[in-house]
Amino acid sequence: MADCHRDERPSVSRMRGRWLEIGVPAAEIDRTEEFDLRWGGLALPPLPMDLYEGGPLCLKADLPEQDDRGEWYFGAGDAATACDMCFEISPTDEFGIRRGDRFHPVHASVAGWIEAVALSYFAAAAATRITQLTGAEVDQVSLDGHTPIRETAGIADTWWRRGDQLVALYDGESRCFNIPEWRTAIIYDGVPSVAPILAR
Repeated sequence: MADCHRDERPSVSRMRGRWLEIGVPAAEIDRTEEFDLRWGGLALPPLPMDLYEGGPLCLKADLPEQDDRGEWYFGAGDAATACDMCFEISPTDEFGIRRGDRFHPVHASVAGWIEAVALSYFAAAAATRITQLTGAEVDQVSLDGHTPIRETAGIADTWWRRGDQLVALYDGESRCFNIPEWRTAIIYDGVPSVAPILAR
């Protein structure tokens, strides 16, 4: 993904002492540091069609916070534009979005999110035809004979392949805001069999 770059930024490790003082468990700080070492500063191009308002402007770990059930989440990066949701990492390292007191997992890992962004650009550049469906139209999409693209680690958002066709299903924002009309399917026809696997 040529438009991806890594920005210089201070490590979250400098906050460890302060976070311990305010009661953040050491194990949760370890998780944010691991995220920061691997992904911190990575700036991805925005998702197409303003999905997720483009996604995080830059991946970076933020202060771990406890929810009402006692589980710890931490921020994954500020949104590229002002929006009524934030990007977070769950206690089981899922990448997702939060609105109010509810977290909605989108991919089972940060790597899955990155793979999906890379794949969206690869597919758009390689496809001979692109079809977009929204809302109830998404129910028309048949995945018979398709296999999931496991590298995207899809939960609410999933990618599928059959022959030279790729299908991306986006349901994260729809679930988060409880607006079924926001469900989106993008069908890419004529895509070569080799796709980028970048999140290593």
